Amino acid sequence: MRDDTTPHDRQSTGALARLDELDDFGVADGYPDPRGWEVRTRDGRTIGTVRELLVDREAMRVRYLDVELAEELQAVGTSRVHVPVASAQLDDERDDVIVDLDAAGLGTLGLADTSRFDATDARHDDSRFFGNRVNADRARGAYLTLHEERLAVGKRATTVGEVEVRKTVETEHVRESVPVMHEEVTIERRPISADTNAATGATIDADGETIRVPLMAEEIVTEKRVVPVEEVVIRKEAHVEDRVVEETVRRERVDIDRDMDTDAARRLDR
Repeated sequence: MRDDTTPHDRQSTGALARLDELDDFGVADGYPDPRGWEVRTRDGRTIGTVRELLVDREAMRVRYLDVELAEELQAVGTSRVHVPVASAQLDDERDDVIVDLDAAGLGTLGLADTSRFDATDARHDDSRFFGNRVNADRARGAYLTLHEERLAVGKRATTVGEVEVRKTVETEHVRESVPVMHEEVTIERRPISADTNAATGATIDADGETIRVPLMAEEIVTEKRVVPVEEVVIRKEAHVEDRVVEETVRRERVDIDRDMDTDAARRLDR
């Protein structure tokens, strides 16, 4: 779009508008105008045509492509959908727009709310849409893409051990002193006077006389009862410690070797 700054240099503060409604703006020099281009999936299936661009009028950045669906896809109830620019990529050589969605996924997008949007949403980042296009300058030159490895550190829970808590039975010899009672026999002899003996009129039994006196005693009776005396509470506590992760990552770099002399290179540059 025509302006002193590129679409990637501004921040959003406004709503969306169709590019054809902005009289003072158009597609900037060096940027292809995809209006009228066919929209295809990566497997080459045509699913529609770009009819208009929805732009952020404050940041002057393209947010959505207004796509008219192919006739066979309009049976779902709509003829147009708004495709977020981050889901599409320009192909200047074929004048096509390549989308990362299949036909079914594109048909479920619907129309965006042009009155408000989240400018921080990655779906609205048009750097991928314009930044990865195949343009004429790229076609004339040789390009080498550099890559690098980046370390992604995550965490997962793993079992490092276990604690087993069990009950065992031990035997203890208990000794207690308990008082017990028992009866014993004592014999006491008392003389009887002559007057008392004459009064009783007792006689002597030739067979003699026997009496029995029962003796009582206490005996110890033991009984064992199980009673609770203590409880053990088992808890786990989490402790956090810092650990240093070290890994080797690779990065691609460019080394340029010139196989011509300086004078020859200078002549070619002219």
